[in-house]
Amino acid sequence: MDYSRAMDYTKAIDTIDLKAVLFDLDDTLLDRMKTFSLYCDYLINEVFPQNLSDAQKSEAKEFMVLNDRHGYEDRETLYQKVIRKWGLSCGTKYLIDGWYNNLDKLAAPENGLFDILEYLAMKYKLGLVTNGLISVQNSKISALGIKDYFQAIIISEAVGVNKPNNGIFLLACKKLGVEAAQSVFIGDSFENDVHGAVQAGLSAIWMDKSNSDKEYPYKIRSLMELKEIL
Repeated sequence: MDYSRAMDYTKAIDTIDLKAVLFDLDDTLLDRMKTFSLYCDYLINEVFPQNLSDAQKSEAKEFMVLNDRHGYEDRETLYQKVIRKWGLSCGTKYLIDGWYNNLDKLAAPENGLFDILEYLAMKYKLGLVTNGLISVQNSKISALGIKDYFQAIIISEAVGVNKPNNGIFLLACKKLGVEAAQSVFIGDSFENDVHGAVQAGLSAIWMDKSNSDKEYPYKIRSLMELKEIL
């Protein structure tokens, strides 16, 4: 990773002619860990044996969270593991549909989400760039009720390019009508969001929810910290 280049770009955030702020979705605007945790609770109550002890319910939830791999595991593979492990009688489609059909009730926004979007929308154009399936990511965006804040929403499946590829960031800037050098990207993945954005010519702010010891000049743990930078 060309880390020195990332340092050069981010040092310019407070001096560039900033026109646009772009966001990642999962674990940046959507608290995905909390959302998936709520989904696990729902699933255990709905489809698991009703005679499970509290200890068994905790074990089942821990198993699902671990095998979810922060959302990177294929849904079919994840639910096949769950069904085999716990001897469930339903199929994977039922479990997947349960996720989609209940997102409106389960989606958990990051703390300060609406406050920060209102604050930034008064000053900049806003964009959203996310890897994932169109149906899944659109469901999350709708469940959070944030679609109208963004002048550009780019979902990787729709454009055939995933972060950290330069193209997906540059496409978002083009749709916003701004140059990459006039834009800053905020996301939780150093590789996909920070490094990807910087390589495309944007500045980047790292939402480091895990409190990593990796040094980076613009690092936040909550959205509200953006008011101190932007």
